[in-house]
This record gives sequence, C-alpha cells and structure tokens, in this order.
Amino acid sequence: MDIIIEAILCILEPVKICMLIYYLMGTEMRKGSLWRVIIICTVLVDIVCHTLFHDSGILYLTVQTLIVEFLFVDKLYRNIFRALWSIALVGIIDYFYRVIIGLVTGENDGLSVEYRLTVYICSVITIIVLGKIYTHFNCDNYRLPFYYYILFLIVGLVNGLMLNVYSTGVLKEYAGVKLPVTAIICIVVCVIGFFACMMAIMIYALMNHVYKENAAFKEEIIKVQNEHYNDLLLREEDTRRFRHDISDHLYILNDMINSKKYPEALEYLKSLNDELASVKRVSLGNNSLDALVSHYISMYDSHSIELKLSGFIPADMSVNTYDLCVVFSNILKNGVAYATSYVNIDIKHDDNHIYITETNDCDASLVIYNTLPKTSNKDALNHGYGLINISRIVDKYDGYINVEAHDGIFKLELMLS
Repeated sequence: MDIIIEAILCILEPVKICMLIYYLMGTEMRKGSLWRVIIICTVLVDIVCHTLFHDSGILYLTVQTLIVEFLFVDKLYRNIFRALWSIALVGIIDYFYRVIIGLVTGENDGLSVEYRLTVYICSVITIIVLGKIYTHFNCDNYRLPFYYYILFLIVGLVNGLMLNVYSTGVLKEYAGVKLPVTAIICIVVCVIGFFACMMAIMIYALMNHVYKENAAFKEEIIKVQNEHYNDLLLREEDTRRFRHDISDHLYILNDMINSKKYPEALEYLKSLNDELASVKRVSLGNNSLDALVSHYISMYDSHSIELKLSGFIPADMSVNTYDLCVVFSNILKNGVAYATSYVNIDIKHDDNHIYITETNDCDASLVIYNTLPKTSNKDALNHGYGLINISRIVDKYDGYINVEAHDGIFKLELMLS
C-alpha cells in the first residue's frame, strides 16, 4: 500500500511543476502521441528511482527536468531554467504549507499520507489561483523576461527565511503548549504576503510591458506620420513640376501625331502614364491610417509583394484611430512575414460595423492552430503575436475574428462594432 501511495505522489509531483510552467510562463506544450509515451515512460522511471533512491536530489532534478523538456516546446537551456525555477518555487510553496499545517496539527515530521496530500492540495490550489490571476492580466500571452522569475525566487527565499525564523521561535516559546491564534495568523499573513508580492511583481511587469508597447507603437505612428507628411510635400512638388511641364508634353505629343509617328507617340504616352502611376496615393478615410499604409507600401515593394486595397473607413465610426492603426499595422506586418507575392485588403462597412478581409498567398506548410499561425519555420514560436494584438482589439469592440489557411492561401476576416 505504501508503494502505491508513493507512486501516486511521484506522479502528482511533476503535475505541480508543469502547471506552474504552463500558467506562469505561458510555454506551449508539445503535440503528438509519441511525446505522451515518452512522458509516461519518464514518469515511470521517476517512480522507480524514487522507490529505490528516496533521498536522491540529483535524480529528482534530472527526471523533473527531462519531463519539462519532453512536455514543452522551446530550447533546451530555457526548459532547464524553467524546470529548476519551478522546482525551487514549488519547494518554497510546499515549505510554507508544511510550516502552517505542522503548526496547526502539531505534526512536524511530515511523513503521514494525510499531511503530504494536504500540502499537495494546498499547493495545487495556490498555483491554479496564481495562474488564473496572471492569465487574467496577461491577455496578450506576453512572456516575462527571465530576470523577473529570478526576482520571484528571491522574494520567496526571503519570505521563507523570515517564516523559518519566526516559526522556529514560536515553537521554542510554545513548546508543548497549544499555539495562540495570533501566532498562526502572523504565519498565514507572512505566506499571503509572499503571494501578494509575487503577483504584484507580475502585474507590474505586465503593465510595464503594455505601457512600453503602447508608447513604442505611438512613437512609430508619429514617425510614420512625419514620413508621410514629408512624402506628401515631395509629391506636391512632383505634381507642380508635372503641371509645369504638361504643356510641353502635350506639344511634343501633338507634334508626333501630326507627323504620324504613332509608335513614338504611344511610347511617349506610356512614359507619361508610368510617371503618374509611380505616385501611389492611399485614401482610406483616415489620415493616420493613410500614413501608416503609405509607410508599408515601400516595404512591400522591396519584398516584391503586390499590395491591393479597396474600401474606406467612415469618419463617423466609433473605432478610434489608435485601435485601427494597431489592427492594420499587424495585418500589414503579417503580410510581409507570410505573403509570397500578393496581399489583398478589402474594407466594407454598414451603419454600425466595419468588416475587414485580408487574403494573401503563403507557404503551403502554414497551418492554423487555435487561431494562431504555426509554421515549420525555426522562429515559429515568435510568430502569431500580431493576431493576438488584433484579437485584443476585436474583443474590445465586441467583434469577431476568423483565421484560416488552406492550400497556400491565408485568409483573415474580422468585424468591429
């Protein structure tokens, strides 16, 4: 019976570690039955090792790290960091609850099944609550820099040392006597303080990321508008120069026609037409949006991608300019990233809604998983954030978004109210 209980606890232990990584680090899990078989085999090895070598810390770290590596998609050194970080944080959380439960029940050896299961349940509930709070604030699936996770551990270790010093003093003072309620409350407050500090750091990091992202995007919009303004000045100068020369052009054309030099006249007319066509004007009904799209036209030209736009944004729509720029900026960036030869953007509207449809050709290996693009690209983990940003704006305006990719054609449809 004891072996069965030990086996169950061995199976449950990596669950806590993987939950912590999944909730607080936002790491993508591997897909496929092969990986599931490998993970199950690794857990079985963990059970055997724990049964044979109860106190082998090296084996414990090795097996848990292997489970993390087999379960999550990322570079090896990152998964090693995640495994060690989560093991340390789970150890701190377990220690807090062991102290609290030990002081309340009077059991200090922690060997009974009831004691260990209680610690496990409390730890899992804590991880789930922390994860839910974190994911609520982290709606963009932003990954915190690793130094924040190191800061979490430092805060946890400091709180753990404080709790150890306090609990040791309390046990000496009230040896053999029932602990007063105030002592237990102080310990509980210390534990809650740790979790509050941890969540405060996380929320601060996320808010700081959102602020920096918004500031960077606004700076980009201002830069684009300035470039667009300078471009308009150049175009105005070109228009004036063309108007100044138009009479000469007409005189030359008239002379060619009178001299029956029709091929030369057609070639001259084609040159004039090309000169006019080279000035690409964008008019979507919003000056900032026009500036943004004009900025991307040169980028598309440099990538030999044809960009076609149709429709416009009504001036009386409730969608603000900043959000429109976020949507179009990410659509255009995705077009550069995934399109091979063309991008078509069609804008329609009625009295209360804006409908945007973007289609482009793409690599046939591009597939959509959970509304995000997945490719065979080595940098696939960094793709998809543009669609996350678009989805955030769609949710803000109670709209909908549909993303699909079939037979080398990518299609994005969205509606804003």
